[in-house]
Amino acid sequence: MKTNLARLLLLGQAQATIYDDGDTCFSVGAKQNVTFSQLLAWNPDVNTICSNIGNLTGASICISNPGGSFAIPSNSHGIATATTPAPIPSPTPAGTNSYCGQYHFVKAGEDCSKVTAKFSIALSDFLFLNSGVWKNCTNLLAEEYYCVLPVGSIKSYPGYGGTATTTAPFNQTSATALPNVGDVLANYTSSSPTIPIANGTRVDCFSYLVLDNITENSAANCWSLTNVYGISAEEFVLWNPSLANSNTVSSVNFSPATTTASGLVAKANPYAYPCTLSANTSYCVELMSPTIGPPPTATVKTPSPRATNESSDCTRWYLAKKGYTCQAFLRRFGLNFDQFFTMNPSIKSDCTGLAQGTYYCVSTPTIPDDDNDYTTTTSAPSTPTTSRPSMETTPSPVQSGMVGGCDRFYDVQPGDGCWAIANQYGIALDDFYAWNPAVGSDCHDLEAGVYVCVGTTAAGAPKPTTATTASPTKTTGGGGVVTPTPTQSGMVRGCGKFYRVQAGDGCWVIANEYGITTDDLYRWNPGLDGCNSLWPDYYVCVMLSGSD
Repeated sequence: MKTNLARLLLLGQAQATIYDDGDTCFSVGAKQNVTFSQLLAWNPDVNTICSNIGNLTGASICISNPGGSFAIPSNSHGIATATTPAPIPSPTPAGTNSYCGQYHFVKAGEDCSKVTAKFSIALSDFLFLNSGVWKNCTNLLAEEYYCVLPVGSIKSYPGYGGTATTTAPFNQTSATALPNVGDVLANYTSSSPTIPIANGTRVDCFSYLVLDNITENSAANCWSLTNVYGISAEEFVLWNPSLANSNTVSSVNFSPATTTASGLVAKANPYAYPCTLSANTSYCVELMSPTIGPPPTATVKTPSPRATNESSDCTRWYLAKKGYTCQAFLRRFGLNFDQFFTMNPSIKSDCTGLAQGTYYCVSTPTIPDDDNDYTTTTSAPSTPTTSRPSMETTPSPVQSGMVGGCDRFYDVQPGDGCWAIANQYGIALDDFYAWNPAVGSDCHDLEAGVYVCVGTTAAGAPKPTTATTASPTKTTGGGGVVTPTPTQSGMVRGCGKFYRVQAGDGCWVIANEYGITTDDLYRWNPGLDGCNSLWPDYYVCVMLSGSD
């Protein structure tokens, strides 16, 4: 007996059997509580107007979603408020705010929509409290704790709601010259993962780094290594969670914001904490292969005119400009004279054959140059000093176009920068550019081995200043040595020599200048906090009383 009712078949997904030629998509949908569009979507054999359903008498059609039913979870927690921060659980990913009223442990299968619905928090607020989560929420990690409730009103949090859309004017900022450490991968061992792999490090990376020496290898510094591989600090810590510093990062995220003159809010760098790799441990440094197939072969462009009888395998040349000497080449490219002479025998053994306007070879596969924007093979940075005597006679060579009436000069060293020179000699950067127009308006053409003007009486420029001890205010033990003020907090007692910090100084430069280690500098001046709190115009201890 025929009937218009469809019978449900419990065969995996719910189905209905067509028993009557008079059944239509509308009649089946009404009986099974599904829509016309759903029936068409779940049954590709039914045409778009459902005119062929009469041909399916006796066949079964799907009346439920083949992919399963999905629904946003209901909020089982209600609207909550917090007046005090909750204890910070572990593990929490980088970027999770430590000033949090409640944390949620994300389980496998949960995503941002489920978490935000469960705790009645807007997605934008969730992302603000967990700045390490991307806007598309694809990096939400299972088995990690995330902040789901602010303490008090989230509107009271520094930086909440965005900042003004004005553009801050560019101001020259201070910089500290870094030492050239040579090949940072000199102690590179392997690119394949070895046991042990660092805790939590991804096991699907394309390339791993293993160091067997971390005491004499700058690649052991996390942030130096990110520069070598061209990856961000956030990526490196994400791939290697054991390198995260939860306490430091969390406290930085809620550190008081600094409002600049332009009205913009400046926040501290969450990856400024000290970070060092462990020896003989694998770390992920590349997530996927950077290239497909063999790398392209670079074509060496040869300039003209070049020196006669130069090395046939030369890979780089440099032009001998006006006033250039062999010494200028050696300084700039980190070569010794035998190497330079081997590549360019036409200069003769006494360098009398060096000709202006000629390109000379400065690198071969066996004698690579070490020039990288004026860096050399020296292990310490070459920074301007004020120990050079004032000169009444103009030295040679000088930068072309130098201002007349200059009475103080500086011999540019490889690694120098215009701001560092101007700052060391107490002159404005604009004055330095005006007195030495050949360096360009952005210091691009500053040349090593050539003198520049750093003082002129006619222009009323100030003379260079050196750090001197201030008027004594108290004495300590150690032979009655007078302690100047102000000093860095916590300075060791019995200090025998002091240095007044200048803008742009760095701890390594100060320690190197006084022949001490940075460990000594930090131990005698604990207020430096790993050089994060080196304050200009404050005195630091650079030698204990009784030391040579």
